[in-house]
Amino acid sequence: MYLIREVVIELWLPISRWYRYILVFGGTAVPFGHSSSDELNVLSLRTLRWNIIKCGGTKPPKQYGHAMLRHRDVLYVVGGTTGFAYNMDVFALPLRKAPLAWHKLESSEAGNGRYRHEIAVYKNQLYVFGGGQAETVFRLDELPVYDLQQHRWLLVATSPDLTYGYPFPRRCHGFALHNNFAYVCGGIDNVQVLNDIWQFQSGFLIIFGGVTDLEGRQRTNRVVGLWLTPSPLRLYCCHKMVEYFPGLRYLPAPLLMELKLPKFFTDWLLGDYGGEYAVTRLLSN
Repeated sequence: MYLIREVVIELWLPISRWYRYILVFGGTAVPFGHSSSDELNVLSLRTLRWNIIKCGGTKPPKQYGHAMLRHRDVLYVVGGTTGFAYNMDVFALPLRKAPLAWHKLESSEAGNGRYRHEIAVYKNQLYVFGGGQAETVFRLDELPVYDLQQHRWLLVATSPDLTYGYPFPRRCHGFALHNNFAYVCGGIDNVQVLNDIWQFQSGFLIIFGGVTDLEGRQRTNRVVGLWLTPSPLRLYCCHKMVEYFPGLRYLPAPLLMELKLPKFFTDWLLGDYGGEYAVTRLLSN
């Protein structure tokens, strides 16, 4: 195994998974914003080797704190900061078209630029959750939404939880998707470190690491898990299979097919299993 030097030094690295690859774009080292990257780094989960992928087109700027996801074999990067300026630009990288080339998507006025936000795709629209600037955090009672077909921004109002109302504004939060649900976990709001989980109208939520104090001095490497719904039996069986036969996760697709395992299991191993605006609070301080 070898490591690319640029990956080792970068501290803020938005990450996405595409089949058996981990995609890392951009990021920064300390001091933040003074050594940012605009490279696309790819880790093969089969060989555990990193590679820098050369891409043409209109690349996102050298930045960090942006949100990133892969949807239908297209990698999207939204927002971020150079350390001095914030944006809400949307960039797309089709992963199956050669040569690889970035595209900056046209849009109407996107409103406030931000960083350390999260995004999700629902019905061909990109939903932006939270985020902020150096002294600002953005609310969750209205979500900026980018329409991938009409190439325009709009605001979508959310409905409050009947008991707790709306989530506090926040940035640096954890985020997970399951089916048509989005989950926002913790974060900071410039006053306090938040310790709550909200569901945006299932699955197992995993949170690794994070910052446990407002000043950003205390960090943790703990892994915390929570079942959001009862575990489906076939998914439980998948976890047990790799627990007893860990080598299965490293087999190439042709060998997995020769084993004649259930399709759901092979899809799950290969990372090909994925699957209205009500807000529900699940866990609080």
